[in-house]
Amino acid sequence: TRCHLDSAKDLRAGAHEKLERFENLTPILEEMFHVQQDLLEKIFKRFYSGTTGRKAGTLANLKAILRRTNVNGTVKTTNGYEPHKDFASIVTRMMIVELIQERLNILPRTS
Repeated sequence: TRCHLDSAKDLRAGAHEKLERFENLTPILEEMFHVQQDLLEKIFKRFYSGTTGRKAGTLANLKAILRRTNVNGTVKTTNGYEPHKDFASIVTRMMIVELIQERLNILPRTS
C-alpha cells in the first residue's frame, strides 16, 4: 500500500544509491470501483444490444425474462452500476450452473 511504500522510503532515506532509497518507485493509485465499472461497461458494450430481446440466450432476452427494467446497457450513469452488476452476476451464476448441469448430465429442476 501507499503507507508501506512511504515508510520503506523513509527507512531507506539515508542510503547511498537511488535504487537503495527506492527513488524509482512511485505509487499507482487506482480505485477498484472504477476498474470494475470500466470492465462492466466493456462487457455490456460487447455483449448487450437492446434490439435482440426476442433472440433466445442474449443478454437483452435474459433481461426481459428476469424483468430487469433498470438494465439498459449504460453502466456509467447515476444509479446505473449496481443494477448492471447484479444482472451480470446473476447471469454469470446461471450460466455456470447450466454448464455444470450439462457436463454432469444433470437434469435441470422444473417448477
